[in-house]
Amino acid sequence: MDATPLPDPADWQRIARPDRRLSIALAALYEYYPTLDGPPGVEHESYVDGAVTQLAPPFQADAARAEVVAGAIRHAVSYPTWQSLVRTSGLVPLDAVRLMVAMVKTAAGERG
Repeated sequence: MDATPLPDPADWQRIARPDRRLSIALAALYEYYPTLDGPPGVEHESYVDGAVTQLAPPFQADAARAEVVAGAIRHAVSYPTWQSLVRTSGLVPLDAVRLMVAMVKTAAGERG
C-alpha cells in the first residue's frame, strides 16, 4: 500500500471554469502518480469513477457528447495515460495536463 494519499477532490471542486478545474485535478494526479511504487490499486478505480462524475458534467453542454466527454476524462485521469505521456514519451507533467485538457475540450465540441 502506498503511503501518499490520493489528491483531495475538494481542491478542485470549488473552481468554476471546467477547463481550469480539470487542469488542477490532472496536475494533482500527475504529481501523485510518481509517488507510487507501481500501478494504483483497486481503491483508485472508485476514485477515478468519482473524478469522472465530478469533472465531466460541466463540459457536457450537448447531452449527445456525454459519453465521449466521460471517456476522455477517464482516459486523462488514468495512471496508464500519465505513464505513457510522462514516463514513456518524456513530456513534462504540465504539457501532459495541457494536452489532456485540450483533448477533453475537443471531445466536448469546444473550439480553440
